[in-house]
Amino acid sequence: ASNQGSYRIEESEGRFCLVLEVVADGVAFETIDAWNAFIIRVFRMIYRPDFKPLSVRLTRPLPEGYVDLYTRSFHVPVTFDAPDCTICLDSAIVDLPLLGGNREIASEHDKILQNYIAALDAEDIVNRVKRIILRKLPSENCTKQHVASELAMSPSALQQKLAAKETSFQDLLNQVRKSLALDYMEQSRISITEMSFMLGFNDTSSFTRAFRRWTGKSPRDYRREKGVEP
Repeated sequence: ASNQGSYRIEESEGRFCLVLEVVADGVAFETIDAWNAFIIRVFRMIYRPDFKPLSVRLTRPLPEGYVDLYTRSFHVPVTFDAPDCTICLDSAIVDLPLLGGNREIASEHDKILQNYIAALDAEDIVNRVKRIILRKLPSENCTKQHVASELAMSPSALQQKLAAKETSFQDLLNQVRKSLALDYMEQSRISITEMSFMLGFNDTSSFTRAFRRWTGKSPRDYRREKGVEP
C-alpha cells in the first residue's frame, strides 16, 4: 500500500484474502481504512460498481456510532478488534471480465492512485482529509459533511482545523482532483468522459469547466499540446 505497509495474498477453499502487514509504527487507523477502501474501490472500478468482498476484518476498535459507515463503504458487515486486517474475496473474481474490457485503463488508474496514496503518509489533518477524498471519489458522498463524519467531528470543527492550515475542504477537493486529472491526461487510454466519472463530476461539461480553471485550457487542448492522442 505504501512504505508503511503492504498486502500479502493467502488462498484457501475458493477464496483469497488480502492480509495487510503494517511495517511502520504509529500508523493511524484512518490511514489503514484508506488503504483497505482503496483496494475495494479498485475492484469496483475494474469489475463492477456493486462489487463486494466476502468479508472484512479490521484491527481497529469498534467505532461507536460509525459502524454503518463501514458497512455502507464495504457493502458487508465489518468485524472490528480482529487479530489481523484482512479482506477476503471469492477466488472466482479472477475469471470475471473487466468492466468495459479495458485492462490497460484499470492498470493505469491503479498506478496513479497508488502513487498518490503513497505520497499521503503524513498524519496531519490536511493529508487525512485528502486520503478520504481520494477514497470517496467518484462517490456522491465526497462532501465536507461525509468527510467530517469519518473523522468523527462536525463539519464546522473540520472547517476550523483546515482554516488553521490556511486551506478549506473545497481547496483540498480541487487539489486532489487537479492532481489526478493531470496524471490521467498523460494516459491516452483514459477518455475525458472516464476522467469526469473517476473524479466525481456529474458530467463532462462540469469537468471541462473545472479543468479550464486549473490550467487555462480545455482537456482536449491540454492533451493536444502535450502530444497525447486519445
